[in-house]
Amino acid sequence: MKTKEKTKDKKDKKDKELDFFESIGMLADEAGSKQPRKVKNALYKWGEDFDDEKFEPLPRIFLENLDVFQFTGSELAVLIQIFMWWTNRGKWPTCFYDAIASRTGLSTRMIMDTLKRLEEKQVRVPAIEYLVVKNRPSIVYKEVKWAKIGLIKRLKYSELPPEMKTKSNKGARFFDLSNLLDICSHLINQKNVAQKGEEAISRIRQTKSSEELVYDITSSKDFKEYSRFLRKHQ
Repeated sequence: MKTKEKTKDKKDKKDKELDFFESIGMLADEAGSKQPRKVKNALYKWGEDFDDEKFEPLPRIFLENLDVFQFTGSELAVLIQIFMWWTNRGKWPTCFYDAIASRTGLSTRMIMDTLKRLEEKQVRVPAIEYLVVKNRPSIVYKEVKWAKIGLIKRLKYSELPPEMKTKSNKGARFFDLSNLLDICSHLINQKNVAQKGEEAISRIRQTKSSEELVYDITSSKDFKEYSRFLRKHQ
């Protein structure tokens, strides 16, 4: 009797398993019958003619804040060329001056001068603060000098961190981008800070009793600069 019950239990369990996997199969069939989702990658924008082309991604935070970097002349063109040689997070890019010159139409001498300017560039970054002054909340928006100078730094092989040294790159000249990355990380942080403040102000606007308070905040010169910074990220 017990043997029959065990056999029945096994059969019931097997049937449940079949039902489960059959239902998974049905869901898979339904998903397969739906229209494929469009993936918004580079080819989605540029088209199939570019199928065999490579793309160099640039973060939006960098493109949205070109005014922070204040690029002049050939600086951005040369920097983009350096990005093209940067293929590995754990390895700084190395590139040839004559290759940059041929791609940008600039002389090698101009490339060298541009690289020097990028190494000596001093940028000012936004620094947003939320303060309470005389029991009233206020926004302080100011631009401060970034502590480190330069967006790139040329390194010799001997100056590379040990983990970046390999036999194949011995003798090459590398471009350290760590300061540029730190600036972009700061800009991301400030964007998030500004968006949180905007959300808080929007909530205050919904209460009539706060109209005077909102006016005090939004009529200030700091808020105008703060709003301009926010608009760049919309």
